Amino acid sequence: LREATAAVRWNVAVDTCPAGGAETVIMLPAGAFELTRAEPQPSDSDVMYGDLDIQGNVTVQGAGQAATIIDGISLSRIFEIPHGNIVMRDLTMRNGLVHGIGGAIKAHTTSLTIERAVFEHNQALYANDDLPAIGGAIALYSGKLTITASALRHNYAESEYNWMAAMGSAIFAGPGTELVAHKLVVVGDLEPLTGEVFIAGMATITNSRFERMGRFGIIVPVAASAVTIRDSVFRENTAPAILNNGSS
Repeated sequence: LREATAAVRWNVAVDTCPAGGAETVIMLPAGAFELTRAEPQPSDSDVMYGDLDIQGNVTVQGAGQAATIIDGISLSRIFEIPHGNIVMRDLTMRNGLVHGIGGAIKAHTTSLTIERAVFEHNQALYANDDLPAIGGAIALYSGKLTITASALRHNYAESEYNWMAAMGSAIFAGPGTELVAHKLVVVGDLEPLTGEVFIAGMATITNSRFERMGRFGIIVPVAASAVTIRDSVFRENTAPAILNNGSS
């Protein structure tokens, strides 16, 4: 898997993986793919260590949620996406870990589509006051995230002192982004200081379920945000399902 993403990033053959093209599909068979090479700190630029860097027009196709597992083994974030049109489907990402932003995925200027995927036990840990924990599973800085028929379970963004210090245990969608979610399931851990989905842009959420939220299910901190939620369920929560700071 690491060699395949490097071949796409560099557009050259790496080991037995051919160079990436204008449209690249990475086919992952059934199995567990563990990210065992820790990033040499403080570097974050070597694609052969740490998280997997992909960009361009790339589809990562697994063999099914229960069959294809990408495991950060609590050693590394799983994917970083500088830019591109990325599709990920039919797989599970678990045990990604980062001090800062995006436990499983950190996406910059990106159109990211996720279908029939599971994210579980990913963590964004508090680094310092200048780098809070953002997006325990997915952090989207700009662009669009479309997520369908997927589950985010027991992910975590660490807060040192209050809920604003941890932005989205499951999903962080920053200012100017667009989130489209359909048949999404988000299950928290009744964590008292963290909201599960942090939306600072536009969002449409339909036919989805939010369970076991300890603080808030969805936080909308920016008055300029526009969020639509339809035909969805909030249950077994210990706090208000939505915190809305004046958005429509």
